[in-house]
Amino acid sequence: MFRSSVVFAVVVTVFLGIPAPLLAQDISSYPFSATLSESPLYQLYWSYDNAEESVSFLVRVETTGWVGLGLSPNGGMIGSDVVIGWVDDNSGDAFFHDRYAESQSVPPIDESQDWFLTKGVQENGFTILEFNRKWVTCDDKDRDIDAGTARVVFSSNPNDPPPGGNPAYHGTGRRGSVSLNLRGGQVDPPPTPSESFLITVSNVTIPGDRDTTYWCAVIELPEDIEADTVYVMKTQPQITDNGFQYVHHMILTLCADSFTEDQIGADKGSPCGSVDGSRLFQCGRSQSLGGWAVGGEGFTYPENVGLPVGGNEFKYVVAEMHYDNPNLDEGVVDSSGMRFFYTRNKPTYEAGSFAVGASVSPLSIIPPNQESFIIYGLCSMKCTDEHIPEEGINLFGNFFHTHLAGRELELELYRVNSQCDKDEELEPIEVNRQYDFNYQQTTFLPRERKLYPGDVLLLKCNYSTTDRDSVTLGGESTRQEMCISFLQYYPKTDLTFCVSFNNLLSFWTPEELQVLAELDILENPNSLQNISELIEAIKWDDARVQSLANAYKTEPNNVICDKRQNVDELFYIVPNQKLPEPECSYEAPDSCKMFEPTPCCERGEEGGTAGGVASANLVLLMGALAALLMALHVG
Repeated sequence: MFRSSVVFAVVVTVFLGIPAPLLAQDISSYPFSATLSESPLYQLYWSYDNAEESVSFLVRVETTGWVGLGLSPNGGMIGSDVVIGWVDDNSGDAFFHDRYAESQSVPPIDESQDWFLTKGVQENGFTILEFNRKWVTCDDKDRDIDAGTARVVFSSNPNDPPPGGNPAYHGTGRRGSVSLNLRGGQVDPPPTPSESFLITVSNVTIPGDRDTTYWCAVIELPEDIEADTVYVMKTQPQITDNGFQYVHHMILTLCADSFTEDQIGADKGSPCGSVDGSRLFQCGRSQSLGGWAVGGEGFTYPENVGLPVGGNEFKYVVAEMHYDNPNLDEGVVDSSGMRFFYTRNKPTYEAGSFAVGASVSPLSIIPPNQESFIIYGLCSMKCTDEHIPEEGINLFGNFFHTHLAGRELELELYRVNSQCDKDEELEPIEVNRQYDFNYQQTTFLPRERKLYPGDVLLLKCNYSTTDRDSVTLGGESTRQEMCISFLQYYPKTDLTFCVSFNNLLSFWTPEELQVLAELDILENPNSLQNISELIEAIKWDDARVQSLANAYKTEPNNVICDKRQNVDELFYIVPNQKLPEPECSYEAPDSCKMFEPTPCCERGEEGGTAGGVASANLVLLMGALAALLMALHVG
C-alpha cells in the first residue's frame, strides 16, 4: 500500500484496552463477506445500516503485525481513504488510525478521524479488527461509501510499527485491490428454499480460433417444473473449474415455443450467430429466467417476491453463454450454468425484468483516445405508457452492463410532476461511478423505486478509450461495447425490453450518408461489415469527435419497445424521441453543506421536454436497422 521513509507523520494514537476474545457470532452477524487474499489470508466481513447510514467492517488477517484497508478512486494507492490498525504483541492494546494516501509513501494521519474502532484482538496468528464509518463524513480526505462499486484496497505486514513510529512497507504480495458493492445486497435475506433445479450447457468445446463466442442451447425444464408453476426465490451461478476464466456472462431465458428433437439438449447447442442459434435466441424473448456476469454472485429475491416458472406456460430454457478466450486457448470444455432455488407456494408478487439501454449495433460509436465519452439509451414515455399499469411497478434490483471501456453508468428517471405539470428529473435510480468490467452482478437498489406509465428512463454510459488508437463499435465481443441496464421489478408485466438507437444524422458527411443509404441490410447481411468499415475509416480529429458527441445529445432517438398486447409483432418502434430536457433538473440534498433543494413546483423554467416527439427528421435506414437490431440481440 505504501513505501516507507520519505514521509513522517506525528502519530496520534487511538487505542482500545485488551478486548474480549472474538466469538463465532461476531462473524456470523455480518451478512456479507469476501476473501481478499489467500496468502496471507485476508478476510473481510461487512454489513450496512440504512437508518444509521453507516457500514460496519470486520477484518480477519493472517498476521500479528499491522493491517490496512481503504477505499480507492481506481484500485491504486494515491487518493485512497485508508485505515491502519494493529494489536500490540505485548500489551494487547489495539491501535487504529484514519489516514489519507497522498502519494506512494506512508499515508499521513487524517486530522479528522472518521473511522471508529470497536474491537481489536489477536487470535492464533490472526489480527482481527472491527470498525465502522458513516457513508458520508463531510471530510474532503475521505471517500463517500456509495451504493455502486467500491474499489477496496488492502494490505498487511508481519510486524507492528515501532513505538511512536510509522508502519513499515507492506512488502511484496501483501497488498491488493478488489471491487465490492458495500451497499448492494440484502442485509436480512429471506431463507433459501430447499428445492432447486439446475440448468447447464454440457461439454461445450470453446473455439480456439476466436476470442469471443456466443453459444446457444435449448434445455427442457424438469418434468415436475413443467407440470406445476414454481416460484424461483434465489439464483446461484454454477461455473465449472474448466470454464472459470472463460465464461464472461450467461443469459437464461424461458421459451414457450416448440423445437424439434434434434435441437433440444444441453449438449446440442450451436453458435448463437448461426442459423440454428439465431432461431433459438429469437424464441427466447418470452421471459428472462436469470443472468450472471464475471465477478457476480448469486441473487435472492425480496421477501414475498418470486419469479414464476413452469406450469405449462414455458417448457424450455434457452441458455446463451458468452465465452471470452483472448489467448485463443485450445481444447477447453465447459458445462457451466445456474441453479434455481424455488418454492411451490405462490408469493404475494410475481417478479419480472426488462432491459433499458442502447441497442447493440455498429451505430454505437466510441472514438479512440477519449478520457470520457457518453452514449445514451432511452426508454420513452410512449413505451412505459403502453406497458406499465396505472398503479405502477416497483423496481428493486438492477444489473449494469458494459464491456472493457465502460467506466461510469447512471440510470435517470423523468416524470411529469402532477402538482404543477412540469417535466421533472427525479433522483437517479442507480449510479455507478466506479464500474468494473470484472465485477458485475445484480444489486439491490438503495431503496425500491416506482415506475409509472408515462415515465422516461435514460441510461448514460461513460467510456474511456485512452488506451485505444482505433474506434470502438457496439457489438458482442468484449473489445466492442454495450450499454444496458437490466431492471428487476414486481408485479410482473409484459415489458421485457425498451432500447434505442440514434441515426446521428448531423454527424455523417454527405459522402458517408450516400454510402449508408445504398446499403441493403435486409437483402445482404454482409452490408453490416460495410458499416463497420465506413466508421473505422473516419479520421478522428477533435472536430469529428465533438460532432459525434453533439449528435448523440441533440439528434432524436428511435425507441424499440416490446410487442404490444393482441398485436402480431416482435417489437414496435417509437421514432424521433429526443433526450429529456426537464424543466426541473435533479438537485441532490447535501447534508455537509446543509443544502435542501427547492421543490420543482417552486422553481422557474429550466428546460423543455421529458422525452416527447421531436420535429420530423429523415429516419435513415429505419426498417433495415430494426431487423439488424433484432439479429444483434435487441435486449
